[in-house]
Amino acid sequence: MMMIGSALILGALAPLTQAMPAPTVTCGFRHDPLPYVNRADTVQAALIRRHVLQAPEPGDEAILQARIEEVLSEQEPSGLIGGSIKDTCDRLLQLIELGVDPQRAEVQRIVELVRAEECDEDGDNLGTIQVRGVRALCQLGLTDDPKVQAAAQQMIDRREVWDGPYKLCPWGQELYLEALWDARDIVNSEPVVREVLTWITDRTSDAGCLTYKDPYGFVQACGVIDLPEAGALLRKLLPVILRGQREDGSWGDHHTFPVIRALALHGLLDDLREADPLPLEWRLSDPVDLPSGARHLAFGDGLLWTALPGDGQVVGLSPEDGTIARRLPLAHDNTRGLAWAEGKLWITLAEPNRLLVLDAEAGGELRCRALEGMEWIGPPAMVGGELWIADYFMGAIAHFDPADPGKPEWSELAGPSPGPMATVDGSIWHIDGFSRLIIESDPGGGLRSFAERPFLDEDMGIASDGGILWLASFDQGRAWRAARVGD
Repeated sequence: MMMIGSALILGALAPLTQAMPAPTVTCGFRHDPLPYVNRADTVQAALIRRHVLQAPEPGDEAILQARIEEVLSEQEPSGLIGGSIKDTCDRLLQLIELGVDPQRAEVQRIVELVRAEECDEDGDNLGTIQVRGVRALCQLGLTDDPKVQAAAQQMIDRREVWDGPYKLCPWGQELYLEALWDARDIVNSEPVVREVLTWITDRTSDAGCLTYKDPYGFVQACGVIDLPEAGALLRKLLPVILRGQREDGSWGDHHTFPVIRALALHGLLDDLREADPLPLEWRLSDPVDLPSGARHLAFGDGLLWTALPGDGQVVGLSPEDGTIARRLPLAHDNTRGLAWAEGKLWITLAEPNRLLVLDAEAGGELRCRALEGMEWIGPPAMVGGELWIADYFMGAIAHFDPADPGKPEWSELAGPSPGPMATVDGSIWHIDGFSRLIIESDPGGGLRSFAERPFLDEDMGIASDGGILWLASFDQGRAWRAARVGD
């Protein structure tokens, strides 16, 4: 197999990007991604070789064609794929990226559906062609269609619908930015794209995070928008990118192609390959074995606590050798997290959303009551006498009075998708879903520090023993005392 170096990429870039000065990076990849790109027989690697390196391997056409057939095999007689026009537009964009023949009958049926659709107005469209559909039709060259032109202009004229840090879903701005960029030849969209990229960059933290927004959505947008403002945003996202890399050099099944494409487009790929590798950030010690089926982690009364929903119990473990020192009955199997405070275990339950309180000594169920105002209930933590509960849908923290939970007050942490939490010396640490970081926030939600997740693709827990953090991998069935390297 021909080995490809990233120098080939630079010759393929537009003059604007070539003329940009190479930014200085403080650290680089732990694993060179190009061996993965050169050798992997995955769709992501084949896309990189075709679109970024512009040097496809002989087997790449078969890899991409197989994926095309897989997508089209899901098409319904109506032409829809996935059951909705939104899903169908998503699949059409995938097919275009994979290199589908646009004249195929299946593709033409999708195109006619998209052009004829009169969408009800919601966040993903403005009563015209669905935003993903506008992008797909522009990529197919159907820009003479007055409906496509009108839909693109609507995105500019009604910018207030989608533009803002709390507007739409965690990927909302990405969708509109990409669509407006692809429509730049039919509407004057570039000034809007530049302005939106600028405020996103300004609000993105040193951890590469913007509350509620998936940073990899912005990586995706940066990989198709050839503007200096996109390059500036991408540099702000490097903390997430570097810490999200797998040992094989990839970013998994969904993010590898967007990451490599963005880094290549904005002249960062070689800089990161040549820089000193990002150092390890955690020192793990004193492992404790967890019982089979353990989920969630807390510390209290000198014990590590974990739930065993399948066995109907919560157990307290010795932090020295993992022996079970206490067993409490648990009559619920849909747990979402647990915390210890004031001699009690506070356990969140889903379907419906409830708070269960157990006596950590006697094991009795003190109360179990519904929680109002939450969507996708997550893990709890006791912070300053308040019960904090993560909401995975809201990307925020609900604050309850533990004695009488009513409607919650809401706040943010310094990551976009807070999960399991622990408090140490006035800080709130949490394991973040979107950024895949462990983030330290102050009580007001400001960023104090951040570090990698040492078990990137594993179900993790976090707890605090006074000033000591514990990290758990439930996939490995172990918990460790954790300290930052250098502390």
